[in-house]
Amino acid sequence: LDLSVGSVAGLSAAMFGEFDKIFGWPMLLSFAGALLVGAAWGTMNGVLVCYLGFSPVIVTLGGYAGAAGLAQTITSDTTRSGFGALFGQLGNGTLAAIPVPGVIFVVVFLAGAYVWYQTRTGRHLIAIGANKEAATALGVASRRLPCVIYIISGTAAALGGLIVTSQLDGASVQIGVGLELQVLTAILLGGVAFTGGRGSPWGTLGGSFV
Repeated sequence: LDLSVGSVAGLSAAMFGEFDKIFGWPMLLSFAGALLVGAAWGTMNGVLVCYLGFSPVIVTLGGYAGAAGLAQTITSDTTRSGFGALFGQLGNGTLAAIPVPGVIFVVVFLAGAYVWYQTRTGRHLIAIGANKEAATALGVASRRLPCVIYIISGTAAALGGLIVTSQLDGASVQIGVGLELQVLTAILLGGVAFTGGRGSPWGTLGGSFV
C-alpha cells in the first residue's frame, strides 16, 4: 500500500524544475535526478515498512503530507517552465504514430506482467501477500521483495510526474494532487485485495481503463 504516490510525483516534478532551472543541470541529468528522488522516497517507505515494521498506512500517509510539504518548502510553491522541445517529446511526442506516454505505458505494463506471471519473483510476491509468515518459513525474501516494490512505486510515481510536467511544460508541486485516489480506485476495481494475495496486472489494467 502506497498512499504517497501523488505527492512523490509532485515532489519529483518540482525537483526536476529546480535541477534544470535553478541548479543549471543538463536536461538528462535533471531527469535522472528527479527519478532518483522518487526512488529515494520509495526506499525510505520500504525500509520503514518492511525492515522496521511500521504500518504501511501510517508511513505512506505521512509520506503523502511530507513529500508535498518538502516540495513546497524547496520551491516556495513556484512553477518552473520552459524546458525545451526535447523534454516536451516525453509527454507530447509520438513514436510510430503512438503517443510516447502510451509507448512507455505498454513497455512498463508488459515488463510488470512478465515478472508477475513468468518469474519466481511474481509467485513469491503473491505468497507474501497471502501469508507473509508462511512465505518466510519457505525461504521467501518477505522483507526484501516488498521493499523493492516500494522503490519501484516511487520511481514510477516520479516518471508519471515527469510525463505530466512535459505535457504542461510546467514543474509544479500541484502535479499529482489526487493521484493516490485514482491509483487506489483503479487497483480496487481491478480486483486487488487490501488483505493481500489476490490481484493481477490484467485486472489492474481493466481498473485503470474504467
